[in-house]
Amino acid sequence: MRVPKLRAWFPSLCFIFFSLSGCSSTDTHLSRLDLEGTFNTTSLENPVVHKLKLKNNVLYSGTDSGLFQSDIESNSWNSLGVPSAQVRAFAVLEHQEILAALNFDDGDSLTIGRTTTSGKDWIPYRNNYGGDKSRSIPTSFGQSSENNTILYAAGSLFSIAKSTDKGKSWKLILGNWDGFNSVFFLKVNSYNPNYIYTGGTAATFQALLYQSSNSGDSWQNLSVFDGEANVYDVVVYPNQSNIILAGLTGSIKSANIIRKSTDGGQSWQTVLEDIGVRTFTHSARNPEIVYASGLNDKGTLFFAASNDFGDTWQRVEWADSPTGVRVNDMVSVMEDGHEVLYLGTNMGLYSYTFEE
Repeated sequence: MRVPKLRAWFPSLCFIFFSLSGCSSTDTHLSRLDLEGTFNTTSLENPVVHKLKLKNNVLYSGTDSGLFQSDIESNSWNSLGVPSAQVRAFAVLEHQEILAALNFDDGDSLTIGRTTTSGKDWIPYRNNYGGDKSRSIPTSFGQSSENNTILYAAGSLFSIAKSTDKGKSWKLILGNWDGFNSVFFLKVNSYNPNYIYTGGTAATFQALLYQSSNSGDSWQNLSVFDGEANVYDVVVYPNQSNIILAGLTGSIKSANIIRKSTDGGQSWQTVLEDIGVRTFTHSARNPEIVYASGLNDKGTLFFAASNDFGDTWQRVEWADSPTGVRVNDMVSVMEDGHEVLYLGTNMGLYSYTFEE
């Protein structure tokens, strides 16, 4: 179902840009970044969407109601089995081979499942993941863009593991299986897979962000924020691993920000305030354009965009948005010559189609 275009949004866009970024009337970024378009609902309307991934023009969605896939041209979703499982993390190895972190309400000890038949059959594939912790469940998977056999997995208690055989065996490379810190994401830099990022919050509620520049052999703790906050995602400038954006959320206003580093995480500055950021993605049209979303103070569906990698931002909100929406993940794709931004939320899956 298509919804009306933004109501009187773009005439007030520069006002919002002023309030967020201190732009001047001579700034040229607004004229170079045309965000006009239309929000849409999708056929995946009801479940909480935790994770989105695009592989070979197929979009995958991990939800509270199982794992789904869709050809990006069809907007029709098919279940990949495990309908009673919450799927917060998954890895698409080949078109039909998938690993998924499966959390069943009945307390089943299975934490990783594997299918080689696009969901027709699933087998337990936990192997030694989690050590002797039977309920250790991955919250994120990361994949190398250069080697399909290499996988990374992050557990909820700040345990980072690596597999070099597509999940047949796992080695703990950061943290421990029964730690007290919390991890919310794991991301492999798609432009340089030697760089891996993971983060969350410490047991003392301090923001945590770690970086590895050697495929997980060693890690550096990056001091992204001095205070209580959660780190939910990072995005790295194409082919320049020293330029990083980090998205933070927290219970206090000053923790809902985007921080930027231009020296590999040694120093940081705040580049956007008043947004609890949970996800970033590059534009499919131009990877130098980056989008951010999560939870705003009105609880409406929105995203922010920057074409100078975080120095200035523009925000787009859906005037007819339901309230209480939180965006958990995003992915940008090209469909029929138009860029489409998919937003996975706690109220289902939405999309935004750019006019140009």
